[in-house]
Parts: sequence; C-alpha cells; structure tokens
Amino acid sequence: MYYLIGRSDDLKIIGHDPQTTLKKGYNPRINGLYQVKHYEFPNFLPELKLELHKDAIPTDYLYSMVGFGMMTVSEKMKEVLQNHLLPKHHFYPIEVFHKKKTLKYFWLHFIVDDFWNLLDKENSFGEIIDSKTWAVKRKVSIESKEQIRKIMYPEEFLVNELLTVGQVTMRKELPKYDLYQMGCINYTSLISEKLKNALLENGITGFEIKPYDKFKVKQ
Repeated sequence: MYYLIGRSDDLKIIGHDPQTTLKKGYNPRINGLYQVKHYEFPNFLPELKLELHKDAIPTDYLYSMVGFGMMTVSEKMKEVLQNHLLPKHHFYPIEVFHKKKTLKYFWLHFIVDDFWNLLDKENSFGEIIDSKTWAVKRKVSIESKEQIRKIMYPEEFLVNELLTVGQVTMRKELPKYDLYQMGCINYTSLISEKLKNALLENGITGFEIKPYDKFKVKQ
C-alpha cells in the first residue's frame, strides 16, 4: 500500500496558513526557486529563504512554494528519509527565519526517471469523469507522456470533462522505493507503508497522509 503525502492545513498543527512566505529581499530568479526544474538537478547550489509567519509552528514538513518532486523538511525528517530507499535526490540546506531566529531546514529535490520504463501499461488506465457529477464517463489507456498530455490539454476544450487516475500499476522490477511519484496525470508524492510508519513513530509533524489504492506494484 502506498500513501499520498502532503502538507497539513490543521491550524492546531501548523499554527497559521500559509506557514511561510518568501523572505523579503530574496530573489527566486537568481540561483533560486524559479531556476530549479523539477526534472533535473541544477548545476548550482540553489538558495531558498523563507519567512515563517509569527503565529506559525515550525513543523518538520514545512509548507513552501517548491513544486512537485520537492519538499521542505527539517533535519529530523531528513534523517528519517535518509534511512529509507529514495529515488535520485539531493538535500539542499536552506534558511527559514522565525522570530529573529534562523532555523535549519532542507530542500529535498527527488527525480523519478524510471516511471515510463517500468509502467505496466496493460494494467493501467485513466478515467474521464464529469466534473459536475464526478461520474466516470469512459476509460482511457495510458500509453505515453505525449498521449496523456493531448488528453489533458486538448486542442478543443471539453467542457465538464476531467482526466483522473483510474489505476497505475508498475512492473515488479520497480525498486522498492519508500518515496515515489507517478509520472502522469497525478504528480502527487507517494510514500510506502514503511516510511509512513517511520514518520509517525518519530513524531514527524506538519504532514497529512491518505491511503492511495490507485497505485500499486505488480507482485
């Protein structure tokens, strides 16, 4: 079983929503946030400076403006993650400012580049749903990145139709990653049962998880 992981919006946990903003004076266009592409590691040391709201709680999983395949995590959460099997990744030290203090956090950037090679296409499909009723109108195969892109962004806009994940099945050759991400339709980060348990056992804060049975690895 895999789980979706995302930030918590419970004010009892995070204190204020949003938790952070970009630090005043920080330029995300100079070796910063806007210069980092999700599909490759930068050839420079990226900088990220965040200002934690005065009422926010500095959680281990911290809200920030980083894109998919990226997280902002505390040193404690970094240590938990490093004890598990991750895809290609880098942890970049960043600065988080809170009440005249500088807190130690890391920008985790991970790249999933084996999705299409290891996708079991025969047992994977998307679903076209009615955006008003959420009823499934039809199923579509998952063949390639280009094919899915054409369905998601058709030349003629289809009113009231959305493409969602029906089932994504990976071949058994997929490494037993504890952190992963689907490469089409839904790009939300996924964690294994093992990592989920480790995060909870170590008291890691600031995240929410939900079971996700639409992603599985063939046995």
